[in-house]
Amino acid sequence: MRFAHYRSRSAWLKLTLENEPNPLPFSAFVAGLGLEFYGAFRGHGATAPNWKIRVLPSRRRSNDLASCLSELQDLLESEVDNANGSHVIGFHSVRTEQEALKKTLTPTTRLIWSDRAHAQTFGTDTFDQRLTQLLLLEGEWRNHVRPPNVRSPLLLPNRIFDAVAPFNEIWSRANDARSLAEIQDTGGRIRRFHDEYYDNGRYTSAASLEFMPPKPTKWHGFHVLWHQNHKYTFRIPNGFHYDVKRSDDARFSLTSVNEGLRSYAAYANVDPYGHTRGGK
Repeated sequence: MRFAHYRSRSAWLKLTLENEPNPLPFSAFVAGLGLEFYGAFRGHGATAPNWKIRVLPSRRRSNDLASCLSELQDLLESEVDNANGSHVIGFHSVRTEQEALKKTLTPTTRLIWSDRAHAQTFGTDTFDQRLTQLLLLEGEWRNHVRPPNVRSPLLLPNRIFDAVAPFNEIWSRANDARSLAEIQDTGGRIRRFHDEYYDNGRYTSAASLEFMPPKPTKWHGFHVLWHQNHKYTFRIPNGFHYDVKRSDDARFSLTSVNEGLRSYAAYANVDPYGHTRGGK
């Protein structure tokens, strides 16, 4: 099990929670590229404007993200303090296995699939041109979908926060949007979710549970697994959580990832992945 190594909380509080320009390039991994395509161009680097690209080839002749998944996770863990997060352009020849692979990486990071036709052009300008097109769309995803700050509804734990349709679709759509139209539509849905459920500094679910982020000085800073430090590529500040209670202050129950069903008399602390961090 991998654990993140944190800077001090005070260092993180100096980082803005708003979507300010960052002079560093965005990070993307080209992962799973088959050796039949990569082998003749070992050491060749892929390029795209404003992106730092690293190529992680398959361990097999065919496109196979699963064969280099552990190495990819190690690299993603090494970027745990990257405020911009990471994107993955994945290659995997067995389509029926792609969904399971995606679930191992998202929503911590952003994964989109490319295809054999793209892989066949590795080592040429054509490959980089196609890669640039994909990453231009990823830039649009960052502008319209990616959480800009801790008030984004995407950080809410969707396993616990009850929202009615179509608002309950924002998390899956944020994961799956690929075309410009899908990305823009998802961005609109996220804004409407905010308008529907957010008021007076808190989100209130359809089950009348209030999710309110406390002040940064009240964040509970302790170690969590490395992949829980980002959500939709957004770097979750150390110790960030929601104070959850009933709107009428009555006793309530919720089912968390780590404790299952539990009843609370007053409040629960819940993180963006649906883990409880205490309460009473």
